[in-house]
Amino acid sequence: MYDRRLVIDQKETILEFEVSGMLRMSDMIISDKQTETWWQQISGSGLAGKLAKQELKILPSLLISVEDFFKAYPNGKILSKKTGTSAESRYGINPYQNYDKLDNKPWGHFFDLSKLDKRLQPMDRIIDIKGNNSYKIYPFTIISKKGVINDHHDGKDIVIFYKKGTVSVMDKRIIKDSKDIGSATVFSSKLDGKILSFKKKKDFFIDKQTKSVWNISGKCIEGKLKGKSLKPENHGNHFAFAWLYFYPDSEIYK
Repeated sequence: MYDRRLVIDQKETILEFEVSGMLRMSDMIISDKQTETWWQQISGSGLAGKLAKQELKILPSLLISVEDFFKAYPNGKILSKKTGTSAESRYGINPYQNYDKLDNKPWGHFFDLSKLDKRLQPMDRIIDIKGNNSYKIYPFTIISKKGVINDHHDGKDIVIFYKKGTVSVMDKRIIKDSKDIGSATVFSSKLDGKILSFKKKKDFFIDKQTKSVWNISGKCIEGKLKGKSLKPENHGNHFAFAWLYFYPDSEIYK
C-alpha cells in the first residue's frame, strides 16, 4: 500500500492511479492520471515520465481475512461490490486457476524464465522487511510451520504472526473454494521501550515477558498489556520469483 500524496512542482498533489495495461517481468506497471508517469507496482518507483525516479511512500497495512478484520475493527468499512458495471459479476472469480501451485512457474510470455532464482520455489509467498540498508525475506513455507518468528534485521526488531483462515485468490476458479494459505502480519516487537518476544498458542500469540495474549492484528486482548497495540512494520507480501528478480541481494530467512 502506497501514499498517494507526492510533492510535484513544490505543491503537494494527490495522485490517482490506474492500470497501464503493461507488465514488467510479470509485475504490474501502474500509471497516474495527473502526469501519466509509469510506476513499478512491487517497488513504488517511477519508471518513465515526469515523475521517473520518484519513490512512493509505503504505508503499513495488514493482509488478513475479512473475518479477522471485522473482529479487530468492528466499525471498519469494506469496499462495495456494487460498482454499477459488468465487473460486478466477476467478483469472487479467479481467471488464473492453479497459478500459485508452489512449484509452478510464472507464465513465460510475461517473465523471462531464465531469470528465475533457484533459491526458493517460484510461487513461495514471501514477506519482505526493509532494514536500515538492506532487505530480508521470510518464506511462507517457513512462517506457516513456525507460527511466529521473532527476529532482528539491520537495525529493526520485528515479530511475524501467522494464522490460518485466509484463502488464496489465485487457486480455484471460485475463490471461496480455494486453499487456505493463512495470514502473516508484521510488527515492531518494541513496545514502550522494551523488546517483547512471542510464542504462538492456537490462534493467538503470547508475549514471554508478561504472558499477555495478542491477536493477528497486533492488539493485546488479555493480560497485563490489554489494550496495547504493536506498531505495524512496513512489509510486502509477494511471490518469491518476482521479489528475487527485483531484489536479488535480499537475505533469505532460514
